[in-house]
Amino acid sequence: DIGGRSGSAGADPAGVTLELAGSRYDVTVSRADDHAERPRLVVSFSLVGVGSPAGNSYQSWVDAIPVKLATLRVKSGERWFNPAWAEYTGISGERLATTPYSAFVHAEDLPAVRDAIDSGRAARRPFSAEYRARRHDGQYFWQLTEFAPVHDADGELVAWVATTTDVHERRTAVDAARQGEQ
Repeated sequence: DIGGRSGSAGADPAGVTLELAGSRYDVTVSRADDHAERPRLVVSFSLVGVGSPAGNSYQSWVDAIPVKLATLRVKSGERWFNPAWAEYTGISGERLATTPYSAFVHAEDLPAVRDAIDSGRAARRPFSAEYRARRHDGQYFWQLTEFAPVHDADGELVAWVATTTDVHERRTAVDAARQGEQ
């Protein structure tokens, strides 16, 4: 089930320049592992120009996104993580950019994560991985990372962008329900 809307915006009444072009799609998805349909909101947007007399920048908007966000440039291998990742892992942004993901992915989940990444990159299509990630205090929590390819104007794959969402409560509830069925 897919429904969509799109639009754009200009400046707000306070004079903050904000040019936002975007689309909103309501998508109902089901996953093979839990056989349950879940509503999911997919929002696609691009900030054409962001600024204000107070000095807000595009970077401050990106840093305020309430999910863990990362990018990987294909040619250079350069990685970037937003502050939410540094807060979660306890590793600074600069160090995080050079830390392998195996440092915070649970060892039992690592093979499946590697397979998902290898398959997704080879297909050059969006993909996801669900795994336990180590928090700054050493505890592991289930996360869902969704990867999307970024192409240049010529259609060449130039980067991957990934959002990571905490799905610990949902995952532990599903696991508990499965245990109850056995």
